[in-house]
Amino acid sequence: MKKIIILNLCLVLVSGYVFGESLPIILKTLDQAEAAQFLGTADSYTQHLSLLDRSVRLKTPKDVSNEEYLAYVAGQALSWELEEREKIEQASELLNRALSTLNIKANFPLDVFIIKTTGEEEAHSAYTRGNAIILPAQVLHNSLEELASLLFHEFFHVFSRLNPTFRNALYGVLPFKPLSKEVKLPQSVLEIRLTNPDAYHDNHFIPVYYNEGWINVVPVIVLNIQKKDITEDLNFFNYLYLRLWDIENKKLLTAYDTDYRYQVSQNTSYIIHPEEIMADNFMWLLRREVKLSLPESVNNPKVLDNLKEVLQTGE
Repeated sequence: MKKIIILNLCLVLVSGYVFGESLPIILKTLDQAEAAQFLGTADSYTQHLSLLDRSVRLKTPKDVSNEEYLAYVAGQALSWELEEREKIEQASELLNRALSTLNIKANFPLDVFIIKTTGEEEAHSAYTRGNAIILPAQVLHNSLEELASLLFHEFFHVFSRLNPTFRNALYGVLPFKPLSKEVKLPQSVLEIRLTNPDAYHDNHFIPVYYNEGWINVVPVIVLNIQKKDITEDLNFFNYLYLRLWDIENKKLLTAYDTDYRYQVSQNTSYIIHPEEIMADNFMWLLRREVKLSLPESVNNPKVLDNLKEVLQTGE
């Protein structure tokens, strides 16, 4: 049995980096053993995690090694019920229908892996790693429309990750601009930063108005809790704050002291990173393509139009 599992997982890990140019996208649900192996394998994201990152996720004030973190995450993998797999297939049909209408000029992953977990490893939020979308068990009780919308958002992260040269144009739909090299945050900031598995690079900045002048910043989410104060009932989302890193003056600013929110709160309040802003707009665009209703908060359809143009032209 162990040899069979290892063989299957080698296929899982390798196939995630094979590109395709046609639809449909295959959403493949991994069984518990495959999912555990995938989650327990180190990758670029896990290598970015700080001591605080790992401790808040394991809800312990103790130091957590990368090996301990990976073992914990692997232990959260769950098996699928038949009706859950069927629901994923139905959501996959909506995803492919929406993508087929867009005629996107980019490579697609040959398949996207769907992993079911307890949700304990990431405060019961959906997230991605590599070409896998990880779903906490509780979201599988949502309506098909809600689940499909969540998959639309998370699929954007997989698509973006596999098409990194596309990001400049995608993020440019809003006024984010590429940096010649990634911002190097000081250790004091890295120690309190929460690493987002969907977006942990700082390669794009935005000019904001601050103190009667313009400065260039990158958004950063930080944790307002010390490791010694972490308890077993911690939900790290309760301690998250959005800050802006002033690139030139090398300091953190409060977003409310600038016009950042005014510039980027287009159709979403999830503005912690250009990747997340565009993932939400991508979700709304796909909903529009398959004739699902849009909430009143989607108040700038021009952003969706511009995003659609970028997806179709690459520019």
